[in-house]
Amino acid sequence: MGRETTIKKKVDAIFYLMEMFLKRKEIDAYDKEILETLECSSKTLGRYLRDIESNYNHIIEITKSGRNKRNSWVMVEASDIFREFIGELI
Repeated sequence: MGRETTIKKKVDAIFYLMEMFLKRKEIDAYDKEILETLECSSKTLGRYLRDIESNYNHIIEITKSGRNKRNSWVMVEASDIFREFIGELI
């Protein structure tokens, strides 16, 4: 897989996950439906979620959940402009 393809796959996955947080408050790195949709491992999904947490908190704020030992993240807040933009797409 070329570098451009790898970057596009990651960007598409991160955007998809950000959209999913507007549909449900919590995402688990072991979610079978998301793993199948993104065609990735739970380790990669965890990396994507950590990327959103650390790099995109001006758009959507998520934090790792302390409720269980699994790798789960919950949405804390999303910017209004992000909600509007995603709302128009879904």
